Amino acid sequence: MTELENPLLPMARDRLHTVIDGKWQLEAVLGVGGMAAVYAARHRNGKRVAIKLLHPHLAVVPHVVQRFVREGYAANLVEHPGAVSVLDDGAIDGVPFLVMELLEGETADARCDRLDGHLALGDALAVTDAVLAVLEAGHRRGMVHRDIKPENIFLTVDGETKVLDFGIARIDEVTGAGVSSTQSGSSLGTPAFMPPEQARGERGAVGARTDLWSTGATLFYLISGKLVHDVPTVSALLVQVMTQRARSLATVAPGVPAPIVAVVDRALAFDPADRWASAEEMRQALRAAAASSAVFVPPKPSPAGFVPPPPPPRSSFASATSAVVSAPMPGPATTRQPRAPDTPEATETLASSRGVSSEVDLTELVAPRAFGRRGVVAALVALALLAALGLTLALRSDAPAPAGSAAPASAGPPAATMSAAPPIVTPPPSTEAPSASPSSAPPPRRAEPRRAEPRQPTKPTPPVPAPLPAGRRDPGESRN
Repeated sequence: MTELENPLLPMARDRLHTVIDGKWQLEAVLGVGGMAAVYAARHRNGKRVAIKLLHPHLAVVPHVVQRFVREGYAANLVEHPGAVSVLDDGAIDGVPFLVMELLEGETADARCDRLDGHLALGDALAVTDAVLAVLEAGHRRGMVHRDIKPENIFLTVDGETKVLDFGIARIDEVTGAGVSSTQSGSSLGTPAFMPPEQARGERGAVGARTDLWSTGATLFYLISGKLVHDVPTVSALLVQVMTQRARSLATVAPGVPAPIVAVVDRALAFDPADRWASAEEMRQALRAAAASSAVFVPPKPSPAGFVPPPPPPRSSFASATSAVVSAPMPGPATTRQPRAPDTPEATETLASSRGVSSEVDLTELVAPRAFGRRGVVAALVALALLAALGLTLALRSDAPAPAGSAAPASAGPPAATMSAAPPIVTPPPSTEAPSASPSSAPPPRRAEPRRAEPRQPTKPTPPVPAPLPAGRRDPGESRN
């Protein structure tokens, strides 16, 4: 839209670089509507926010100013992350403003314009699902948005969906700002997404199902790029909204699955009683329709408008252990010690007691992947050194004592008398075919016991006589 089409835009730009309330500097114009202008602003401490400033010609009406602030804070009562929070409020030259969280991204309307005029079906369903979640939270607290449309749905760069102006649209009933903005051409979409009862001005009939009609019209536009009522002028649009039923989504988007078309058409029912009973019911119906139609709905809409299908799930067991179970091997089960792998991907076959062998990645068992090949080799070398040291100590303990060495006084009987039964040594498996008769198997051989070397007898040490008391003589001592 050019400046000639919106006379409020030059006035909004004249306020740029103004410091309001002594701490907020207006840096850029984010948007201009029929009621207020929105700026990107920076606090003196460096924090960036968005500031919505009421138009000066509306600031002269006292009750409009009061409702602007009061209903601006109504968005905080929704208590949903999808509703934009209001952080602070103030006034400059008698014109009130609201300080809100700054969003980076684009509206759903702008994204449709950036793409092919509409969103992909999965993205459109994801956006609508998020909007219905916000409406569900607001309707539980008795709050009606009354102005759901693509321009009030913001898609952030992080894929989040935000609903703008929750509650502020009620001011249109008092000021007529909705009519004036429509006449200026800046919000043609407002009557296009307005249900019949709201277009006729029936305030008592406006409620939660009013938002559901607007949501259905928004989804109609996001999928097809077309408005529900296709008329050339605003006056004809208002007449058709008030008197004519909405056309089916299938007339402009024949490729959309029938279950999804049915959900949208019911939301656009002319009589509010024929629509979905609640935002939660419509949300569940939309999810069921997408599931039955095998339509992939991403958790968040993609900024590029395209979401690739999710990859097939991987087996957690295979990814955690890298184990591959092989076929059973015949013959008796034997266990081999693992050897050092040549590469990090090398594996060693470990036979199980049930006759099934599985190849296990030793890099997963010996050390984490972060250590790499060097860490695995170092660990195996250390194990080999410890095994060699243990074998050396065992051989030294079994070696015979050298001749002439004296045994300690506390030594027990000779080692030959303490040796246990000789161990049974199993012969190595034969490569020949086994005999059919079990009696032909050779009997196990017993190992020859090791003969202990005879030890040299030691000379007994004579006992030491106890000392005699003083004055007594030894009977064997000669007397002079």
